[in-house]
Amino acid sequence: MSHSIGGLELPQELVSAIQSGRWTPPEDTGTYLSVFGEEPEQPEFYDLDGMARQNESWQRLPSEKVFGEEIAGVSLGIDPRRSLVIGDLGPDLPIALDYRAGGDPRVLYLAYQGRPVWKLVAADVESLLLRLGA
Repeated sequence: MSHSIGGLELPQELVSAIQSGRWTPPEDTGTYLSVFGEEPEQPEFYDLDGMARQNESWQRLPSEKVFGEEIAGVSLGIDPRRSLVIGDLGPDLPIALDYRAGGDPRVLYLAYQGRPVWKLVAADVESLLLRLGA
């Protein structure tokens, strides 16, 4: 069964992980360091209802409000209308699916490296799940 939010199709691997209970924040801090490059504050991986709620307002935000501008070699940027927030590592630390490239969405994370930057954490959801051990 397919699921879409805001007109964007969720990858089946993510839907399956949610439904089977595998889409949960890891307990091992080392996993966050390996995948995201930092420790979480209050990690939350959203279920389907949570994703729908989070993305109602997310997809209406202008790119400037979410540091959406691409900065060569520094930040990949993001377009809220072509992305879905699927979790976070704490307040203002979202994990998002980026649909701009077409095909399977890549997974980005808003990190703070002197300033907010969107960085690639996985080429797709399947890769993210493998890296998280889910």
